[in-house]
Order: sequence, then structure tokens, then C-alpha cells
Amino acid sequence: MNLFTLLDQAAARHGDRGAVYHGDQQVHTWAALRERALRLAGSLQKFGPGARIAVASENSPQIVELMFAIWAAECVFVPLNYKLHPREMGQILDDAGAAQVFASAKIGAALSGVTPAPVETIGAVEYQKRCTAEMAAVPRVTDPAELAWLFYTSGTTGRSKGAMLSHRNLLAMTVSHLADFDSPDENSSLIHGAPMSHGSGLYVPPYVLRGARQVVPASGAF
Repeated sequence: MNLFTLLDQAAARHGDRGAVYHGDQQVHTWAALRERALRLAGSLQKFGPGARIAVASENSPQIVELMFAIWAAECVFVPLNYKLHPREMGQILDDAGAAQVFASAKIGAALSGVTPAPVETIGAVEYQKRCTAEMAAVPRVTDPAELAWLFYTSGTTGRSKGAMLSHRNLLAMTVSHLADFDSPDENSSLIHGAPMSHGSGLYVPPYVLRGARQVVPASGAF
């Protein structure tokens, strides 16, 4: 049981349909998104299963590919709220034990000196090299209890604490969302106006399973 299978199934059913958009511009089809995620995963496997891979970025199309690449590599997705102060981000990265950080150019520059983890700019030359790496194999035997997402929130004390969400947790959430909340299909779009590091990101799995488009506004917000 691995959340990457949601994307794998969407690509099998709707491979040539648009999957990810930046504004009204198509970034990936489902087949292209699957391949890109598996190539990124191939570059992440050196960290080993369970490694915490952080993503610190304003809303962007790359968050979707990184999310599924991290799961395909059997690592842990650790998104950071881009509105936090760099010192707050540093506290989260330290608490999570991040092995690698992918950040937007603006946030990455602010993170220098606040974390010992390597910080790589999303979309830069090294990132593009990862996208040409040998594709990872689709994970088939991930333990459902394995950690998939460290969901950080400030809580009542003002210090961020990570809720530990397993593959089983998030697949149960996906099924419940489709059964009780919404029933998107391949003609639907999920517009990411709210932060993808939090609630909007949690909507990604059920919409991907149904082949619904992931749309990041050109502004990155509402």
C-alpha cells in the first residue's frame, strides 16, 4: 500500500489528459506526471526508505510532482508553510530530521544558515537533472503503517508539532473524502488557492485518484 499508486492508476486510465496546470497553461499530462515523479524518485532513493524530504515553497505545480516522487521513493513528505519565518522553518526541519530540502528560490535563500540539511532550489539546474534520472520502480509492498506525511501545525503552544500520517491514514482519508464529501471525475479541477502545505495539499490524493486536474493559480494564491 503506497500513495503513489493513486497517480499510477490515474495515468493508466487518463494518461493523455491534462493533469497539472499553472493558471490556464498545461504543465503535465497524467502520463508525463507519472514519469517525472518516478524519475525524481529515482534520484531520492539514495536517502533510503523513511527519509524525511522537506518542501518549502509557495504554491507551485512542482509540489504535486514532489509529493508523489517522495512517496514513490518510500520517503516522507514534509511540507512547510511558506508563510512561516525562516527560524520557524528551521525548527521544523530540525524536529523532522530532514535529509533534503526542496525550496523555492525566495525561501531557499532565507533558509541558508538555519538548517544543516542541504537546500536545493526547485526548478534549478540540479533539480532538472533529477528529472532525467533513471525511473524508480513503482513501489508495491510498502507497509501501510509506514509514515507518509509529517503534517506540521503550530498548535496551542506556538511551536510547530508534526502529526504523523501513514499511507493507511491518507488512503482512508481519500476513500472517505470520495464517499462522504465530494465526487470529482476527470472533468473536474482542484484549484489550489489555499496553501498546498496544509489543507489544499490533503485534497490532492482523492482528486488524483479520480483523474481531476490539479490547478495552481498563476498568482499562487486566491
